[in-house]
Amino acid sequence: MTLTTNIAVTLLGYAATAVAAITWIALRKPPRIPLTRRTVLFLLFRTLLIFLLFFAVCEAFDLNALIVILIVVLSTIISSTLAWGPWGGPAAVAIGFIYLLQQWVLGFPDRHYLFLQAPDASAAPPDVAALERLIGRCARTTTALRPMGHILIDAAAYEASADTNFIPADADVRVVAVRNRRLVVAPAESDPRSVRPA
Repeated sequence: MTLTTNIAVTLLGYAATAVAAITWIALRKPPRIPLTRRTVLFLLFRTLLIFLLFFAVCEAFDLNALIVILIVVLSTIISSTLAWGPWGGPAAVAIGFIYLLQQWVLGFPDRHYLFLQAPDASAAPPDVAALERLIGRCARTTTALRPMGHILIDAAAYEASADTNFIPADADVRVVAVRNRRLVVAPAESDPRSVRPA
């Protein structure tokens, strides 16, 4: 009975984690994690490793995987709720799950590059004077700006931040400033999809 439960919990956890990671990439479209067949295969393989390890530990110590997960989740919720109030528990579980996705499933993107494209070490930091010459230019967002994202000016890609809380992808914007070596953009015209801070 325990073996059947452990297999079911492991398969369910594996499927849920893999789908969550791939969905996150598909929705967020992070520039350094392209949604390719290689990326998907890597995610499936890397996620499988952690759940096989979890299954092996449960079987070696004759533990029920469902009970182990429930104990971990409940203990995290209870301890976090006591420390940070009623929303602390669910927040800690959510943050922990997101951290697991980033740090393990997605391959430690900030530490080494397993399937991600490494940044060009020879690339110089953006020239502030060159960026300032772009002030007033029109551009188009290639990703949503929340408030950070990417824009396109004359087929050249730039990192930018919005002067609003949100600018959607494929929106017309205008460069209004340079801040911290990054372009600051505003909607080129009144766009109901752009959300300004209250």
